[in-house]
Amino acid sequence: ADAELMAAGIFPDPSLMVEGKLSDFSIGAGYTLELGGKRQARQRLAQRKMEYENTALKAYFQNLRADAAACYLDALLQQELLAVKRKAYSYMLQLSRSDSIRFILGDLAETDARQSKLEATTLGNAVVEQEGVYQSALIVLNQFMGSVTHSIAVPQGALGIQIPAYNLIDLLAIGLENRQDLAAAHKQIDVANQAEALVRAARKIDLSLSVNYEQEPRAFVPMTHAVKVGLAMPIKLSNRNRGHLYAAQYAVAQAKVEAKSSALQIQAEISQCYYQFEAQHKIMQQYKLGLLSDAQHVMEGMIYKY
Repeated sequence: ADAELMAAGIFPDPSLMVEGKLSDFSIGAGYTLELGGKRQARQRLAQRKMEYENTALKAYFQNLRADAAACYLDALLQQELLAVKRKAYSYMLQLSRSDSIRFILGDLAETDARQSKLEATTLGNAVVEQEGVYQSALIVLNQFMGSVTHSIAVPQGALGIQIPAYNLIDLLAIGLENRQDLAAAHKQIDVANQAEALVRAARKIDLSLSVNYEQEPRAFVPMTHAVKVGLAMPIKLSNRNRGHLYAAQYAVAQAKVEAKSSALQIQAEISQCYYQFEAQHKIMQQYKLGLLSDAQHVMEGMIYKY
């Protein structure tokens, strides 16, 4: 984008013409004078494109940080799920062994003992499957870290964080203000407007200036010297075709529609995430208020019983 901005400021190159025949000689120079602000329009368009590219790069890094944070949290989640499944498998394995002893002593039916062994095997398979899921999450996380596959880093941390209270109206305002993809969409409108301005400027005529010096010998008279100045002006019959102008205007309208669509999509995404967050937060509160403690008492009672 910086190189395009530099290239947009160049001036047209002059031309040099040399012609000779026997003792005749002529030399001339020509230059095209751009009118209608074409150079300034090219510079403004290149400037808007550079601003758009910078904003698009910021949007890319913003999405990259969000994806990396999501992968980090997913790795922590899979790590804790693996620990829970290993613990459940350990308890079920002890239960299966206890049921085997009770079956040998005649205190338990063979069907119940086989069922305990089958459930322990099923939990063991679940542990193996979870290990694969956890390793896959680590590989994806290390990809964001730029690490090689054979040196996988293990994330450190816990999912128990202080959850702030959110307000949907405030979140929508923050999202519309800070989302770089929406800012890039607005920059695209500026690019389209400047592209239309360049199309309008290109419809203006250019003047071609020329200066020639001629030297021509003649018989019985002194050699003649002549300096000629010329001015050429094109007849813009092509301006009757307004297709390029209409295309530029439609591009501006399309950019505005896409920016509005991007804003609506951002509002929808924030609203969906907000209500999903609120639902999960309520479920978590239910667990904290009694479900986890009750389940812990039940498990300890069953362990004591066996």
